[in-house]
Amino acid sequence: MPSWRHAAMISPLQLGRLSLPNNLIQGPLAGISCAPFRLLTHRLGAPAFTCTEMSSTNTLARGEAHTGRYLYRHPDEGVVSYQISGHDPDIIAQATRVVIEAGADIVDLNCGCPVTKIRKKGAGSRLLAKPAVLAECVKAMRAAAGDVPISIKVRVDGDSTENNNAEVARIAQEEGADFLVVHGRHWTERYDTPCRYDQIAEMVARASIPVIGNGDVEDLDSLKTLFATGCDGAMIARAGVGQPWLFEQLRQEAKGEHFVKPTWQNIGQYFIEHVQGLVQFEGERGAVLQARKLGKYYGRGLPELTAFLNQLNTLWTLDKFCRAIHVFFSDKS
Repeated sequence: MPSWRHAAMISPLQLGRLSLPNNLIQGPLAGISCAPFRLLTHRLGAPAFTCTEMSSTNTLARGEAHTGRYLYRHPDEGVVSYQISGHDPDIIAQATRVVIEAGADIVDLNCGCPVTKIRKKGAGSRLLAKPAVLAECVKAMRAAAGDVPISIKVRVDGDSTENNNAEVARIAQEEGADFLVVHGRHWTERYDTPCRYDQIAEMVARASIPVIGNGDVEDLDSLKTLFATGCDGAMIARAGVGQPWLFEQLRQEAKGEHFVKPTWQNIGQYFIEHVQGLVQFEGERGAVLQARKLGKYYGRGLPELTAFLNQLNTLWTLDKFCRAIHVFFSDKS
């Protein structure tokens, strides 16, 4: 295991005014991390906090946000970070106030999204190449948020010649961010590129505020590798989909305890709960359509996964979806 500095591992975490019981975080996921997903993750895994899907600051400031899916938070889902995306400081300030009114415990500015349409607007990862604009954005967030913690989620330089890491760390702390989230890939790199833990370690060394590392954590060994960078916390995104118990599993295994994975029947029930929760935002048809995307995650290791996914792709009603779950997610194997 790399040893850039002593690994902190799982421990309490202080972010601004928030005292959190652990330092494992469920990251934002476009099209996935709305309230039903977060609620299930909080109940079964209890991470320090969960994150919303990214919302446009323009949409939020104009009052045109889909209040159901993007702003709604369930009263039982724990601490929630609302992620916003934009490049205009005044509009970012307005959006910050909107999400705080909706219940945000933390506000995060996305500075890592690689999607072309986001970058063309000057937002997402494009902000990393505009330090003066980024500084004004963070300053505006800070002023609008009051004592609510704020963060920025960024990408590393990778093999590029951009050399943004040092400047981004400086801006975050000098303009009032309470912590920094660092995804260990360049914005041009996809998930088949290994996480650049050395560059997360570089950001940790440069920052005087807490740094949350993000990238490739899926089990205890990969968590140890991330914590070896010296980061103060670990953000886990894709690996948490379909495994809402993952954070509890990691805590138990880090203590040397044996974690008992839920039965297939239980996993199937969690999948049903997730999709039932989506109905209130997307309607029955929309919820079942989203279940098609989620099937491969909940079905990791399922003996008849291919058959299940094939059937799932033919279903349109919640009743038929539940029937398929009861057939395939049984403990017969």
